[in-house]
Amino acid sequence: MMLDHHHEKPEPDQWLNDSDNNYYFYGDLNGHNVVIAPMPVAQPGKVSAQMLVAPLSSSFPRIRIALFVGIGGGVPRCPSPLDAIDDIRLGDVVIGWADPGVPAVVEYDYARFRNKDDLDLLAIVDNPNRTLITHLTPFLSNRVLGDRPGFDKNLKRLKDEPGYQHPGLENDILLAADYKHNKVQGEKDPRCEACDKSRVVQREARQTTKAIFHWGTILSGDLVMMNA
Repeated sequence: MMLDHHHEKPEPDQWLNDSDNNYYFYGDLNGHNVVIAPMPVAQPGKVSAQMLVAPLSSSFPRIRIALFVGIGGGVPRCPSPLDAIDDIRLGDVVIGWADPGVPAVVEYDYARFRNKDDLDLLAIVDNPNRTLITHLTPFLSNRVLGDRPGFDKNLKRLKDEPGYQHPGLENDILLAADYKHNKVQGEKDPRCEACDKSRVVQREARQTTKAIFHWGTILSGDLVMMNA
C-alpha cells in the first residue's frame, strides 16, 4: 500500500454501517488520513464497485474526497503517436479529465441505440472534483511523474517487492491487432515469449521507465477487453 503510515484497525467496528461488508485499510498519506476499500477478489464490474462504494459514505461521513483507482486496459491508437510521451505505455497514469463538451468518464456499455449510427450515452461523469483538478493542473507542463519527489519516493518503496518492478522497456511490446497470441503448453504467455516477433508494431522508443501522466476521457464498463 502506498501509505506513509499504516494505522491500526479501529476496535470495535460498531461505528461501521450495519450493511457495510467492506474490508478497510487505514493510514495517512502526505498528512491526510486515508481509508482504502479494495474490490473483492475475482469480482470486477460496476455492480461490485457500487456495492463497495455505497456503504462507504455512511460509515465514513466526513470523507472529503473519494478516488476510484484501478488498472485499466487500452485500445492502441493506429498509427501510434510520433512522440513516445504521447503514447500510453506500461505503467503510465491516466486521469479522467473533462473538457467543455467532453466528459471525464463514459460508461460505454450503458447506452440507447437508435440505429447503428445514432447512440445516446446514458451515463457520463463530466464534473470531477474541482480541488483535485486544480492540484493536477501543474502536471500538464511536466508529465513525467517520476520527476516529482513525492511520487518517486513512493515508487522506491516498491523497489524490492516482487511483481512491482518495471519489466524493462524492451518488454513493453505491442503486437498487431489481428495477431492471435500464442500459448505455451496450453497456458497464456503473459510475456509473449512464444509470439511472432515479426508482428510487433514498431513504435517510437521511450527513453525512461518513469510513469507519464495522461489526461482525457476514460471508458468504464463491465466488458473486459483482454485483446484489442
